[in-house]
Amino acid sequence: MGTEVPVGVSLAERAAQLRVLAWVLYRAPGQDALAALAECVEGWPDPLTPAQRQAWQEGLAQPDALLLANEQLFWVPGSQRLSPFGSVYTDKDNLTWGESAQAWQRFTMAQQWQPMLECAAPDHVTEQLLLLATLLEQGNVEACSALLCDHLMPWVPRFIAGLEAQSVSRFYQAVAQMLGAVLQALMAQWSLSATAMPLYR
Repeated sequence: MGTEVPVGVSLAERAAQLRVLAWVLYRAPGQDALAALAECVEGWPDPLTPAQRQAWQEGLAQPDALLLANEQLFWVPGSQRLSPFGSVYTDKDNLTWGESAQAWQRFTMAQQWQPMLECAAPDHVTEQLLLLATLLEQGNVEACSALLCDHLMPWVPRFIAGLEAQSVSRFYQAVAQMLGAVLQALMAQWSLSATAMPLYR
């Protein structure tokens, strides 16, 4: 397994990308964060399509619409709501505390990770991305690889596909595409393959 980083993109830059995407998935950015987020995307290490750049800029220019989109996607009750919890996808009964959530909790304890979110279950996509960002900053390739292969990538492509397919917000569609690109870059960089798991959602 190689540990080389593509020319021009450092592990620290990948970590910064993941932090930005993690937080916009957890909550709609407040007014004080909009300028910083706009600056982030201007300096994005990976090429963005004109449509992605426009969707991001339009989203940040309409914070009220962004808040509504976030609520519709992740918080409004109903079967169409996108779940941000991994075990909802990997558990046959769509339980938030399924086996993969328990495995994630064991993994975070081994990493001495203190959860940053108050959530119904520990395996929220934002929590997983934040730990991945921290491990990247530490240069802990072994733990990054385990996190990607065993905990995040078995289910998050299904979440990303759902986020990209929804028609509520072009901003979140762009976020889905950007997240997918970052994660695939990391997987390719280290020649990783996700652990095969059946998905039920």
